[in-house]
Amino acid sequence: MFQDMRVGAPMERLHLDLTGPHPPVSGLTYICTAMCAFTKLAVAWPIRDKKATTVAKGLMERVVLPLGAPRMLLTTTAGSSRTSYAMNSADSWAQRSRRPPSALLSVMAASKDGIPP
Repeated sequence: MFQDMRVGAPMERLHLDLTGPHPPVSGLTYICTAMCAFTKLAVAWPIRDKKATTVAKGLMERVVLPLGAPRMLLTTTAGSSRTSYAMNSADSWAQRSRRPPSALLSVMAASKDGIPP
């Protein structure tokens, strides 16, 4: 049975997806896409690899800093452990960049099993 996935505000839930490998262009072989479930605004960027730190840095630079932190982050089959690692990496990267890590406090990792406690 499907869970109710309605949202009522921008950046309440952000969907994150990674595709590839694609034919390389300047060494970039993957595409990371983030889409707001409420506004349907999509942001996509090319990346060299699918490491959590690479995805987290792109998520910070392309989504969180310009648009704000989502309340919930929904990924596909990668699972909540990889999402959690990506968010911890994003927080670490934010601290090294002297960006406010508090922008990530409201981000919750979600997986196909639901939202962890």
